[in-house]
Amino acid sequence: MSLSPFDLISMTSSSLRGNLLRSSLTTLGVFMGVFAVTASLQVRSISSQVVAEELAKKDVPHVRISLWGEQELQLEHVELLKQRLIGWRAIGGVAFANWGDDLRFRDRTTEVRLQSISSGYFDALGTVAMKGNLFSDTEHEQYRSVAIIDELLETELFKAKNSREKDINPIGQRVYMQGKPYRVVGVIKSSSGWVNQNVLLIPQSTYYASTASRDLSWLIIRPKEAKDLERLGKQAEQLLQERLQPRFIRQRNNLQDIQEKQTILDMVSNSLLLLAGISLLVGGVGIANITIASVTERTKEIGLRRAIGATYYEIVLQFILEAVFLSLLGGVAAIITVHGLTVLVTDNLELPYQFEPTTAVFSLGSALLVGVGAGFFPALQASKIDPVKALRS
Repeated sequence: MSLSPFDLISMTSSSLRGNLLRSSLTTLGVFMGVFAVTASLQVRSISSQVVAEELAKKDVPHVRISLWGEQELQLEHVELLKQRLIGWRAIGGVAFANWGDDLRFRDRTTEVRLQSISSGYFDALGTVAMKGNLFSDTEHEQYRSVAIIDELLETELFKAKNSREKDINPIGQRVYMQGKPYRVVGVIKSSSGWVNQNVLLIPQSTYYASTASRDLSWLIIRPKEAKDLERLGKQAEQLLQERLQPRFIRQRNNLQDIQEKQTILDMVSNSLLLLAGISLLVGGVGIANITIASVTERTKEIGLRRAIGATYYEIVLQFILEAVFLSLLGGVAAIITVHGLTVLVTDNLELPYQFEPTTAVFSLGSALLVGVGAGFFPALQASKIDPVKALRS
């Protein structure tokens, strides 16, 4: 006699309620396993979002290279790297030409840090103009006396100091340093760090025309893809080492601190996920134990059901359903608990968090897979019980 799905579910529920303590302990094992898996995935997700936010605040990925020793970086080394490196998007250089010189506009003066830059420098840093334009190739090639200033310098020289004055648009204005005029063509955002504040940027070709200096303080390399950042830095270091043989080459990318943090977070989350997997397997062992015990205790019941027409499939399905019920109950409870705790913690610590259905599906799917896998073989053994021997026992 075949059972309806409703009767099968009813029998499964009655069987689990018949030994409530054992069922509860098994559910607790599943709960702990799914809790650990879900929590580990949430930690990884939140840490990835935190790292992504930090990356968004950074400049575009780039490597800075400088030398210590008698040798100096020069424009020819920019060309060398362009020819020999693979996977770069932009390569430029900067020289800290003068420090603390006065820059004058009409009756105002302020101290500036003069920096000469090669073509490709702005693209290597991902710099955009807030006002006006960046240097064109023509301005580099024709040694134009043009300049770009930062926000702080604009405030010092062109912003109104009182109500009787008016702000002056710096674009097109001429400023003077050491008696040399420079026409302002653009304004850029002031970067963090005193080195990059109150700066006057001029083309390296213009600086070379007046001083004959081709020296650069830093080289900047921007990769086409962020994953190539470390590789490009090491290759550039090797090329310069072979060419110049300096005492020391320093190369550091602007994402190095974040990449180190990401590596640590990945190691921690992978360790947590491993422990979570072990916890889930322990829950599966609990399900296997309860299924084996249930089969042993209900041998006569199984024999009677087989004698009155129950099929192998129905016997297997009943025990599998018990494992599924316990896995679902423990898994859903764990996911809800983790979500609630995560919302509480992230709100207090002001961390980014958004419930991800894929995480819940993965955790619950893992619980069901372990539960069904743990209960399958005991259920299969139950279906093979000889009804005559079972009734006699």
